[in-house]
Amino acid sequence: MGNTKSAKIILSVIALLIVAGASYYLGAVIGGKTPLLTLNKDNTYQAGWDAAVEKINYSNAIYEPKEVNTIFGEITAINGNTITLKAEQTVKNPLLEQAPEERIITVTADTKFVKREKKTTAELEKDHQDFLANCKVGQPCNQPVNFKDTAVIKLSDLKPRDMIQITSLGNIKMAEDLTASNIILLSSYTPPPAS
Repeated sequence: MGNTKSAKIILSVIALLIVAGASYYLGAVIGGKTPLLTLNKDNTYQAGWDAAVEKINYSNAIYEPKEVNTIFGEITAINGNTITLKAEQTVKNPLLEQAPEERIITVTADTKFVKREKKTTAELEKDHQDFLANCKVGQPCNQPVNFKDTAVIKLSDLKPRDMIQITSLGNIKMAEDLTASNIILLSSYTPPPAS
């Protein structure tokens, strides 16, 4: 008789759990929510991650270019025809794989070098006046820029801690090693004191 009573209690508990589970599932479905225990391809960690990445990419907060052919960074070393660069991040979305911070830049005989400087206040004012005088409604106009390319330079003019802009012919967004087609020395950059 004791075994029958125990069996009835166990069956009652199992029946109660089944009814509770079914009630939860139906309540979630009727309420428009996905039940927590449902496992399908659209309700996985990866699907949630992908949705978050996509949402950030299409929010106006972050523009994530598919291709990048220009990077900026600080020279950490120069060895022969290679420059080691501590580059700024080219991947803007923090949920995506980040680009390498250290880039190895190969310089060839075809690489063009130039030094870029800020314009003086007088030069900027003149450019602005010229822009206002020459820009006509309905015609494309290029706004003045606050820099000028002042001199053609060479690799030997560069040194560690210089800030440079590298342009390459291909997509270098995630490249660790790349060949520079153009290198611009940004002379207005003043590096912080060495620690």
